[in-house]
Amino acid sequence: MSLERLVPHNPATGQPLEPVDCTTPEGVREAVARARTAQRAWANTAADARARHIRALAQAIGDHADALGRSISDEMGKPIREARSEARSIAARVESFVRAADQALADDDGVESGIRMRVRWRPLGVVGVIAPWNYPVATPSNLLLSALLTGNAAVFKPSEYTPHTGALLHRLYAETLPEGLVGLVQGAAKVGAALVASDVDMIAFTGSIATGQAIMREAAATMKRLVLELGGKDPMLVLPGADLQAAARHAADEALRNAGQVCVSVERIIVHADVAAEFTRRVADLVRAVKPGDPREESTAFGPMASARQRDLVWSSWPTPADTARRS
Repeated sequence: MSLERLVPHNPATGQPLEPVDCTTPEGVREAVARARTAQRAWANTAADARARHIRALAQAIGDHADALGRSISDEMGKPIREARSEARSIAARVESFVRAADQALADDDGVESGIRMRVRWRPLGVVGVIAPWNYPVATPSNLLLSALLTGNAAVFKPSEYTPHTGALLHRLYAETLPEGLVGLVQGAAKVGAALVASDVDMIAFTGSIATGQAIMREAAATMKRLVLELGGKDPMLVLPGADLQAAARHAADEALRNAGQVCVSVERIIVHADVAAEFTRRVADLVRAVKPGDPREESTAFGPMASARQRDLVWSSWPTPADTARRS
């Protein structure tokens, strides 16, 4: 039986990229089993030694920022400067991860109401990480580094829209860390469902509310731990006492960054009537100055949406002239 394949597309050109084989259900189980074997030794590795591995990994990701940036741009359309910055951000943030792990793992001894308590923290085991396409290096690394620093292993499923970026990122993990500690599985919803149903101890997922609900239902049967970052609708409020230029700059930057495909993008702006006209003028002036174009060009500030599906989703909810007339 032939393997199912992903065929990602460059959203700037519409051209297909190199196909990627999807992982079979058996392949998912094997990746989890390898991670569980590797985790036993990793959990017994001193925390400072784990931190040295993670610092080396973050450096490797930063050293490959150009290649990762090109892959991100090709697969989901992020402007190349932003894409490289995403890859380099891991090295800049790694010390905060190490400090947070040290604090989380600290023993807690004390006496309360005359009772002596002793708390010792132990790793869960294997974490399944299901990552989104909008930040295909930063978001999975946030989840993977947290799991690894606290003594866990992981199995990583990139988004089906960014499988090549995921494979390159995983290669850096595999080359820097003990064998099998971080596994890679590739595919769309069926592979994600197989990972959730597998013998992992936690699922860390970033994505839609509907998928998060499905993961919760499946995880409930085996009481898997969950970390879910789901969708929202982010409002911005502008009042008469605001610095209107600063508010307009924030509105324009945060609505257009990554083509608006960020969990904290400005999606609704509620403006007091006294400043609405002036605020609107300032925002319009700033937006007109933003240069859209080929995401591989250094001067591009606004690239395409990540996929035709995302584009169609936005267009389907865009207000028509009739909608605008009714609201006014």
